[in-house]
Amino acid sequence: MGLLAASMSSPTGSYITRRLHVPNEVWSIGGVKLPNVPEKIRALEILLAALTELQMASSEVFGAGNVSSGMAMGIGSIGPKEANAWVLKLEDFSNVCDNVVNDFGKKIGVGEGFVPKKTTWGDKLSRRFEKFANGKK
Repeated sequence: MGLLAASMSSPTGSYITRRLHVPNEVWSIGGVKLPNVPEKIRALEILLAALTELQMASSEVFGAGNVSSGMAMGIGSIGPKEANAWVLKLEDFSNVCDNVVNDFGKKIGVGEGFVPKKTTWGDKLSRRFEKFANGKK
């Protein structure tokens, strides 16, 4: 992101990789029409709200007083109840992402050709927590 910012602010542009130079003029071309801006903004607002909710849920489960204090003593304090609650929040976030793709996908050009997998975050994390709870590595 810093390299992109440098290519925008430098009068000559900058290198994004060793071989790819992006001149400043790329960012200042006039007359370019940006399609579906309101839909894109709305999709980002929905995703931001969902990420904020997931962050708050994560800090409730993994924040101060849970893992950090337990890890200092060598004891993990996250139990199956907390893990399941967090997995449900991940499932909610995944559903929001799917809904954004379904609602805005064609207009903003995302999700085309997207094939949902049968396993979800919750399934994967549940298996990990079960292995952890059963003492398997």
